[in-house]
Amino acid sequence: MNNLPQYERDGDWYFHKYEFETGTVVRIMAREVRRERSGGHGALAIERNGKPLAWSNMNFERDEDRTRLVNSAYKHIEKEEVDAQLLTKQALKGMLDAFAFGLFAATLGDISGEMMAGDEEGARPMTILGDDPGLVVDHGSTLLFAPPGGAKSYTGVIMGVSMDAGTDFLWPVQQRRVGYVNLERSAPSMRYRLATVNKAMGLDPKRPLPFLNARGRGLVDVRDGMRRFVEKYELEVLILDSISRSGLGKLNEDSTANAIADLMNAQGCTWIGLAHAPRADDSHVFGSVMFEAAQDVGVKLMTQRANDGMTLGVGLTVTQANDLPTGGLSIFALDFDRERGLIRIRRSKASEFPEIAAGKSMSLPNEIESYLLNLPGGRDAAPDIAAAIGRDRGNVSRVLNQSDRFVMTGKEGRKTLFAVRHNEVE
Repeated sequence: MNNLPQYERDGDWYFHKYEFETGTVVRIMAREVRRERSGGHGALAIERNGKPLAWSNMNFERDEDRTRLVNSAYKHIEKEEVDAQLLTKQALKGMLDAFAFGLFAATLGDISGEMMAGDEEGARPMTILGDDPGLVVDHGSTLLFAPPGGAKSYTGVIMGVSMDAGTDFLWPVQQRRVGYVNLERSAPSMRYRLATVNKAMGLDPKRPLPFLNARGRGLVDVRDGMRRFVEKYELEVLILDSISRSGLGKLNEDSTANAIADLMNAQGCTWIGLAHAPRADDSHVFGSVMFEAAQDVGVKLMTQRANDGMTLGVGLTVTQANDLPTGGLSIFALDFDRERGLIRIRRSKASEFPEIAAGKSMSLPNEIESYLLNLPGGRDAAPDIAAAIGRDRGNVSRVLNQSDRFVMTGKEGRKTLFAVRHNEVE
């Protein structure tokens, strides 16, 4: 047995390995090592012959926490007489203590300064989607934000298909392998959207795109699965739908924003996060200012419904960019059919959607309509609509009952459900 093992690495895990004469191999392991106010934390495990004996997300600088982990693991070791004679509880505790003592140095030891020369040729980030200013830059992060129901998911799928297929249908593009992390909607809903987007862009409706569907789960729940997802499909771009489903804490806390950015950056991909704008101000992402610090490109999404109710204009403008110009306005139109849903995606002129061209927020009827059209099932009650879009309940109820855009579709308990008239659920 080696008395002073070196720290080794297996994927996300750092470990010490001990080999015994009996052939038994014990590994003391850790990942997600971080400093918190109370000390060093991480997920620590004790593994025997490739099988975990015990593990815990713990403060590894606390002796009592390490003792509890050893006691838990040793209950299984005692069943094997030979190993129990060679590997006493005291010896196992010593292994864990030695491992924890040097853990920070091992995990953070590769962070050091360097003498760096300027590189004028490679300084500017390469745009992989969009004109100048670009919407997405290679190895960077883009936050695409809009009020709830603002066509973010459709836009995310369109961006993803554009890059994955390498088609400049709407924007100049550099082809990249793209994966979509869907935490918001059902898999059948996204399968339908993918097919309609493919077809509207002149592609085979069945053209596949890697999806990680985990509706109802938080970003923290799919962390490990997302890394396997990236490796399996050799992804270069990830689209996260959405930031609000992170499950890492309140979005207005700096620590939450930093944790989301760190988790996504750790995937080693360019990434696009779909995010909500605040209720009273749609000029930035809802939550901590650290979201703005984390993004390489911030893109504001605006929508406007045409008078016929069958066309939705979508405008994208760059509000923030590192080492790139901001501004610009990219407008495209989504043409819908009552029976077939989305049938066409096309470039649009600013004159077709004056509200977008003027940079105005959507009117209340347009906002309600956009929300309902992007809602699975296409119908909802006034109180729930008001809560989702951050508007006064009475005003929302008044618009639903007085505008000929909307129609009552039935009851759900004591609530009256409304849908967009041309999109009424039969």
